[in-house]
Amino acid sequence: MKKGFTLLELIIVVIILGILVAIAIPQFTKTTATARGAEAIQQLGAYRGAMERWRVSHSGNYAGGGITNLTSLDVETPSTTAFAYNLTAVSTNNFTITANYTGGASGVNGTLTINQAGRITGTSSFSGLSQ
Repeated sequence: MKKGFTLLELIIVVIILGILVAIAIPQFTKTTATARGAEAIQQLGAYRGAMERWRVSHSGNYAGGGITNLTSLDVETPSTTAFAYNLTAVSTNNFTITANYTGGASGVNGTLTINQAGRITGTSSFSGLSQ
């Protein structure tokens, strides 16, 4: 009587492991994207608060003082982020800040946007995070 596994048994185990990995990796990617999206929402909220402080210090005008980008605000951007943040529109009474996903995860893409009212919208992978 020989001890050990036959080639067929080993092939079956490899196939089962392959199926499990094929199921797990997309779920892991989706969970990671959701977590990074939540981080971006927090950062967008910080930028919105800074824009409100800017408006108050510039006679109630978002565009006052010639703000053209987010570096003028008193908000620290995390050094390890999966998003690029941009002030995409600013006028006297309105602004829009966009977070574009740059993390590079396969199958993950999209943007998150916040406006002066605090409304957050998402596209593609982040559409479920809209508030």
